[in-house]
Amino acid sequence: MPKPKRHPWFDKTNHPVLILEDIMTIDPGLGGTGWAYWDELSRPNKAIAPDKAGVIPPQHGDVYQRIYRIALLVSEEVKRRGVDRLVIEAQELWTSDETSMAATSSGRLFNLVMLVGGIITESLRCKRLNSTNICLVRPTTWKGQLSKRAIDNRIKRAIGKKYPDHIADAVGIGLDIQDKL
Repeated sequence: MPKPKRHPWFDKTNHPVLILEDIMTIDPGLGGTGWAYWDELSRPNKAIAPDKAGVIPPQHGDVYQRIYRIALLVSEEVKRRGVDRLVIEAQELWTSDETSMAATSSGRLFNLVMLVGGIITESLRCKRLNSTNICLVRPTTWKGQLSKRAIDNRIKRAIGKKYPDHIADAVGIGLDIQDKL
């Protein structure tokens, strides 16, 4: 199976020099949605830490209410920060992975897919973004098979900071865009 084509923001071969302004990366999750924001993110310079990062905590209510609230809170951050580009970790089904199969059979994977769709929809409604300014990135594209601990160690090595769960993946996506993960 051919390797999937990378989005130009992540393509270091054809786009070795890149400067993006007002970019936010998102690690969606119903247990906490991490985000990281950069005024400016570039390569091939040294790694740049996010200007601001946070987590949207789990919400109360049934799953649809939770998805909607998280999507609204993300779109409020998009507006507040003046985000021009949004990168969201997409969900990926690994048919040979027991955790992924359990998530699929329990409906968790579909809930995450709905959350990503809700984040995109609400972010488009805030009129700052259009569909060309939103990029979905698969976990295997930005981190491959690296463990959570390995991601944390690479972030610490690149920018000298440690981030809590959910935020770390959002920061990791931004560092991958910079080719510093």
